[in-house]
Amino acid sequence: MTSMNAAATPDLRRPELAGAVRATYAIFACLGLAGATWTSRLPQISARLDLDPASLGLMLLMMAVGGLVVLPTAGAAVTRLGPRRAVTVVAVLVAIALGALALGYVLWAPLLVGGLVLLGTATGFWDVAVSVHAAAVERRLGRSLMPRFFAGFSLGTVAGACLGALMSAWRFPVSLHIGGIAVIIALVTPAAARRFLSESPPGEAPARRPTADRPGLSPWRDPRTFLIGLIALAFAMAEGAGSNWISLTVIDRHHTSATVGTLAYATFLSSLTLGRSLGSVIVDRVGRPGALRAAAVTTVIGVVLFALGRALGRPSPVHCCGEPAPLSVSPSLSAPVPMNPSMPQTGSV
Repeated sequence: MTSMNAAATPDLRRPELAGAVRATYAIFACLGLAGATWTSRLPQISARLDLDPASLGLMLLMMAVGGLVVLPTAGAAVTRLGPRRAVTVVAVLVAIALGALALGYVLWAPLLVGGLVLLGTATGFWDVAVSVHAAAVERRLGRSLMPRFFAGFSLGTVAGACLGALMSAWRFPVSLHIGGIAVIIALVTPAAARRFLSESPPGEAPARRPTADRPGLSPWRDPRTFLIGLIALAFAMAEGAGSNWISLTVIDRHHTSATVGTLAYATFLSSLTLGRSLGSVIVDRVGRPGALRAAAVTTVIGVVLFALGRALGRPSPVHCCGEPAPLSVSPSLSAPVPMNPSMPQTGSV
C-alpha cells in the first residue's frame, strides 16, 4: 500500500487529476444539497398538504419508486454516455424536479408528487454516474477516496439542512427556497462536470477482475454481487429512514418547532459527515469487512437509542438534537465501503 501511495502522489499534482478530484467533491456536495433542501422543509410540506404519517410515507415511497426504476439501467446508460455527459444531463433533470416541487407546493399537490418521482429517478441516476467517476479517480490514485467523496455529499446535506433550519426560523417561503437551490444545481453541476477525467485516459485499460476460475460468469450471477447489494440495501434503509423521519419524529414526539426538528436532522447529517471523513482511515486500517461489521453493530445501537430516547431522558431541544448522532455515524461509514471492490481489501466478509 505504501508503494502504491507513493506512486500516486505525483499523479495528484497533475492538473487534470487534481481538477477531477475537486469536481467530484463538488458534485457529490451538490447531490447532497439537492436532497437535503427539500427534506429540510418536509415538516412544512407535510403541514401544508395535511398529511398523516401513512400518506407521507406513501409520498416518500413514490420517490423511492422513481429511483428503483432507473437503477437497473443506470450503469449501462452511464457507460454509453460517459460520466461527464450523464451528470450534466441529470443535473438539469434534478433542477426541473426541484422546480416542480417548488411550484407544486403552492399550486397543485399532484405536481409536487410528480416532482418527487422525477427527483428520485434523477438522483438515483446521478448517484451512479458520479460514483462511477469517483471509482475511476480512486483507481488512478491507487488509494481509498470513496468515503471522503461521500463526506463531500454529507457536507452538502449539512449545508442544505442548516440552510433549511435558517429558512424555517425566518419563515422564508418554501417555494422560493427550493426554487433557488434548483437554479444553483443547474448552474454549478455542469460547470464542475467539465473537469471530469477524460473518458479514455491514455495508456489505461478498463480494470477487469480475473475470471479464469469462473469463465463466462456474469457479475449478476456471482453470489457476491447479491451480498454486496443486500448490505448496501440494509444501510441505505437505515440512513434513508433517518433522513426522512428524524425531523418529523422529533417534532411530534417532543412537541418542538419545525426549526428544532430540522436542527435534529442537521445533527444526524453532521454525524454522517464525520463518519465519512474518517472512513478512509478506518477502512485502510481494519479493512472493508471489519469496517462493515463495526458499522452494523453501531447502527443497531443507534436505532435502539433513538427509539428509546424519550423514555431514557430529557425531552429538551438539546436532547432531541443529540439523539440522531449515534444512529448516523455507522451508516455514514458503511455506505461507500462496498462501492469499489477493485481496491485492495483486508480479510473477508
